[in-house]
Amino acid sequence: EKNESLLHKLSNVHSKDTLEIIYNFMKKYSAHVYDYPAEKKVYSFKNITLNSKNRTVSAFFVTGQYGVKSDILDKSTGKIRFPKTESDAEVLKHYIQFTIPSNSTDGIALFHKSMGVGIKSLFCAIFLGYFREQTESTLQFKPYSHATAITEWVENAKIKSFNVKGYEGNSDV
Repeated sequence: EKNESLLHKLSNVHSKDTLEIIYNFMKKYSAHVYDYPAEKKVYSFKNITLNSKNRTVSAFFVTGQYGVKSDILDKSTGKIRFPKTESDAEVLKHYIQFTIPSNSTDGIALFHKSMGVGIKSLFCAIFLGYFREQTESTLQFKPYSHATAITEWVENAKIKSFNVKGYEGNSDV
């Protein structure tokens, strides 16, 4: 029996290139600031770059959370500089990059974390529906933890089960 992969090549998911889908998605959500009310977050993409030769797309994913009234203080004087309302969002710029080799079922996504705030979950929440609309398929984002973090967790955690999935990198460095 022939064992065929159930996974699409990311450069050809129902005749569509995932890299181009990501690029078009970022372009679509770069004109304004958009609301994701489920998590009370705003987002936008800035400085979007597509490198077709290296099959890479990168941008700044500008995100912030709203919904809490607070004050912004001047650290030197302790005085209120800005009274933040429930509709104000303090935004951070996060670098985001996708590299998807041609004819591969795997790609690499880099998500910058700033001041302890990550963006992968928000990106997946807003992108995966768009991807499904474009391709009638699903896409998986599987994080790979840093080896030191895994080692520290293993040494300090009470473990009932431990599973590791290895990463086989692309032979074309």
